[in-house]
Amino acid sequence: MLALSALHANLAYYAAPGDDIVSYSGPTLIPVTVTGRIVAPPQTDGPERLKHTRFLLEAQSVHTPRGPEPVSGILRVGVRGGQEQLAPADRVELIGWLGRVRPPDNPGQYDWAAAARTNDTLATLDVRGAESVRVLPEDAGLIGRLLWRWRMATRSHLNVGDPESNRLLTALIIGERHPALKQLNRAMMRAGTVHILSISGAHLAIFLGFVYLLCRAVALTPRRGAAVALSVLAAYMLLAEVQPALLRSAVMAACLLLGVILRRRHNGLNSLAAAAILILALDPMQLFDVGFQLSFAMVAGLLVLSGPIRQAIFGRWRRRRGLVVFRGEDRLRKWWAFTAVDWFHNAVAMSLAASLASVPLVAFHFGLLSPWAPLLSLALAPLVTAILVPSYLALALAWPMPNASAALASVSTRLSDLFMHVCQSFEHLPGLCFTLRPVDGWWLAACYLTIALWLFRRRIPFGSVFAACGFALVLFYGAYTQRPAPRSGVLELHLLAVGGGQTALLRTSEGGTFLVDAGASVRRSDGADLIESFRRAGRLSAPSVAFISHPNADHYTALPAPPPGRVYVNDYFDDKGPSDEAAQWLADLHGRAQVLRLRAGESLQVDPSTRVEVLWPPADKPAGLTDNDTSLVLRVTCDGRSILFPGDLAEKGQAALAAQSDRVRSDVLVMPHHGHWSKTLPAFVAAVAPKLVLMSSGADPHGPASSREAVEFYKHLSSRYRCYATHRDGWIHLRLDGPLSVETMR
Repeated sequence: MLALSALHANLAYYAAPGDDIVSYSGPTLIPVTVTGRIVAPPQTDGPERLKHTRFLLEAQSVHTPRGPEPVSGILRVGVRGGQEQLAPADRVELIGWLGRVRPPDNPGQYDWAAAARTNDTLATLDVRGAESVRVLPEDAGLIGRLLWRWRMATRSHLNVGDPESNRLLTALIIGERHPALKQLNRAMMRAGTVHILSISGAHLAIFLGFVYLLCRAVALTPRRGAAVALSVLAAYMLLAEVQPALLRSAVMAACLLLGVILRRRHNGLNSLAAAAILILALDPMQLFDVGFQLSFAMVAGLLVLSGPIRQAIFGRWRRRRGLVVFRGEDRLRKWWAFTAVDWFHNAVAMSLAASLASVPLVAFHFGLLSPWAPLLSLALAPLVTAILVPSYLALALAWPMPNASAALASVSTRLSDLFMHVCQSFEHLPGLCFTLRPVDGWWLAACYLTIALWLFRRRIPFGSVFAACGFALVLFYGAYTQRPAPRSGVLELHLLAVGGGQTALLRTSEGGTFLVDAGASVRRSDGADLIESFRRAGRLSAPSVAFISHPNADHYTALPAPPPGRVYVNDYFDDKGPSDEAAQWLADLHGRAQVLRLRAGESLQVDPSTRVEVLWPPADKPAGLTDNDTSLVLRVTCDGRSILFPGDLAEKGQAALAAQSDRVRSDVLVMPHHGHWSKTLPAFVAAVAPKLVLMSSGADPHGPASSREAVEFYKHLSSRYRCYATHRDGWIHLRLDGPLSVETMR
């Protein structure tokens, strides 16, 4: 059985149907016209000029020279410029660029390709304008149309306040995550409470418990109340976005309700096993999904650990209060106090059990450890309940009592605003989250083995001793995995693939690190996360120094937070005045780091063997220099080897430095301005005379519109020098040892 399961999972991961849309894609983007049906609510985000609408499309046909051909498979579609009138179940024709989900460009970067393969989404379609989207006449069946209209109508009843609050309500009630919640999602992940945003067993327990209590309040028998709750659960599954966590909760809730109806005892672990079997039978790739693993680990922890934890913490006190008789005039008050304390004990035990079960997986997959997680989850639980109950009532009363429904939805919206403010305030807690270096699977296995030993310590000889030894092993081995990478003894350059920006991280022979530019052609927080993920994967220390060449966003907006202790900029960085975006960024940075100015002729000793010389810009700024021409030009030397970083130096600066070949000559050249062509570039490269040429670029600078002179230059460049470019090779790792050894991502 195990071998058959492994074979089934292997085929599901590595094979795709012959007519899948991914079979029409290749290593480069291909222009196609695709017809299909939208199968997930389109989500639009971004500022007005950069709006993007994203959705999943069930492909039906692709246009070829032979005419339309039927296809299958799911496409992840992005429409530039936004297309907000699209709705689920719409049949559309799209003209765009078909490609495959890209693998990571840098070590430590999230692997979207593996995640997409797990979710059977193997291809992407980039639609470069709203005019390339055409809605086709409807041909869906009656049931499909009614289902989607019901879902959209339900969503509309929650939209009574601020858009962000509406998105939070939709995430809590229906399970639909919007990209605009990314900041809240990040804050909750650092606090260890991100599971609250997913529909989980707690959400369904509140919902179905409320339904069941209403049934009992109107004098329905337990069996009839359970039958009503089961019917409501079925309707809710049609309404909500089905995810593994929701399906697991629904199966377990259905088992409990069926047990009440059939008068059979309920076993939580059996229900959990049934849910796992059902989900993996439908989609075996869910076994490798982080959400699936966390969901089942937390529920298993609740079922297995909450009782022993409650007994370990409150057992003696609970035994002393076990024989309580509620008599006299204040018996009701005593009963309420007794019940409240009992709920508190259960809540504390459940919070600790869920955290204990999930901490190893969170550390393994995300490299995060939040000691506040149990307490914050406990504090948020009443607020989540206060949001969910009026929301469910609002949905129930939407058609019979629309005014009451709107009033209840507005209450939930206000509480959602409070929820967001509370979650964002977590960032001010001391020691909220610790970022960990990678831990391996052996440490993960040791954690769960230690938990099992503690649970069964009374059933095996010397169980307590084994549990204590396991706990000590977990701590020791966990501390061992956090050691930094050993010193290499040579200067190392890591040029990260950040699209059209530039981020270079250098590691000295002594093990220290510093940045030369920190930018990316992505959102500011995403760029900073990319740098931190790379550092974590490579076990590198935090940069102590950063050099920002010039005030272009693709060179500074990914600077990590907190920033390095010292940040060096050119002397003309904020020449445009305080209203300029770069000047505002620099002013904000002053309060968090020491900001120093550099000009030509200065030099710094980064460590005993590594020196940074400043070659440009000059002390007296020549007339007519652009921001690019004010770039810091740095020559980094170590043990007789040198690297030249010219930033985005343009024609005037290139011409001036090309005349000083004795100063700019270096072993390695990082091409100026991401390799973009300029008439002075050939002379500048010849003056540097590098052995190795690197390029931080989002695309090949040798495009179809290049001049003949540019084409000849790039052809000569690749034939004369060893050339590497991030758009082609991904991350580039260079060791400045004897042969200048290079490692790339691809």
